[in-house]
Amino acid sequence: MKDEMIVIGIDCAAQSSTVGLALGKLVGTDFTVLRSEPATNAKNYAGTGDRIVEWIKEHGKGKDAPILLALDAPLGWPAAMGPFLSGHSAGEPTQPSEVLLGADDVGDAANMLFRRRADHVVASHLRDIVASRRNASRATKNKEAMPHPPLDIGADKIARVAHATLCLLARVRRCLSMEIPLSWHPGVVEGVQAIEVYPTATLYVHGLMVPGYKSDKGKMADLVGGLREYLVFRRGGSEATGEPEAVWNAAGSTDHALDAVVCCLAAADFLEPDVVGPKSAREWELAKKEGWIWVAEKGRPKP
Repeated sequence: MKDEMIVIGIDCAAQSSTVGLALGKLVGTDFTVLRSEPATNAKNYAGTGDRIVEWIKEHGKGKDAPILLALDAPLGWPAAMGPFLSGHSAGEPTQPSEVLLGADDVGDAANMLFRRRADHVVASHLRDIVASRRNASRATKNKEAMPHPPLDIGADKIARVAHATLCLLARVRRCLSMEIPLSWHPGVVEGVQAIEVYPTATLYVHGLMVPGYKSDKGKMADLVGGLREYLVFRRGGSEATGEPEAVWNAAGSTDHALDAVVCCLAAADFLEPDVVGPKSAREWELAKKEGWIWVAEKGRPKP
């Protein structure tokens, strides 16, 4: 990894008005968020893309600058869906007709069809982390809730978010006349590259999650305060190079800007690197086809 790395966190959405953007900088292990803003001023996704291009040009100092885009959206579909859909006809079963499926079997079959390997890995990773923390704090009454798994791209409206995000990425590539490939090597970024992240997972791993923050201003304020304190702690207690007040004002005003800041934190985890990656040749094969969610292997103790 080069001495200085720029990261751009993008909280993706199907509608451009609910996209959030954040800009961060990592120097060694010193991570700072420089800007955070909702994309409410953009009339369409083209405007959002133009803002990202503006940041890349402003901070990249040329096409070879190391910049990592961290996108909160699936960047691929489950590998099993393509072959299934291409050969399926309306009214035909999704399983061989001689197989009689029970309720649990139906759910298992659906999970195999609608979820990616990364979704299963991240869900398992988060359950293990929360279970470990529960065991370590048996004496306390406050038990951390088990996290929900990532949304099924093959079954939920997240598919529209994925489609919009890929269109956004295509526009940024076209405006910059660059390929912007995905990065598959934690800690190494060449030129401008992109990764998929999941803010909920990042918050859980670092012990920062405040359930319900998206719909409760008080809980959102709690999360902003906890995240702000955590980033100072992550810098070794240094506030001298900390975030501008405008970052936290924006993050506290809308969950879109707040999630974009968390996307930047996930990008910093990837760059240090401290992330869960594919473990086997088969998982790597699936990751290149379906995409992969990069989340920290383990969080740092809360201050």
